[in-house]
Amino acid sequence: MPWIQTYTPAAGSLGWSALLAAVPLVVIFLCLAVVKMKAHKAALLAVGSALAIAVGVWGMPVKLAGLAFGQGARLWSLSRVLHRAHHPFSLQHHR
Repeated sequence: MPWIQTYTPAAGSLGWSALLAAVPLVVIFLCLAVVKMKAHKAALLAVGSALAIAVGVWGMPVKLAGLAFGQGARLWSLSRVLHRAHHPFSLQHHR
């Protein structure tokens, strides 16, 4: 399923498009720093806002947005496994 991303979907303005792209960052920072929300809940809200913007503003097909989310989730779990495998080794060599 081919999809070509546009760089200025918000009224043809690069500035407005950049501000909209920053919304998920603002969401997670506000949730963590101002609302004092737990990180996993703040992350879900940020991901939700990112998916909504990708589909609603950029016009990304829902299927591709879901596939991109799944790929990111797999990379995250892989990084956690690698971190847990490396962490005891690094503690052993810092003594």
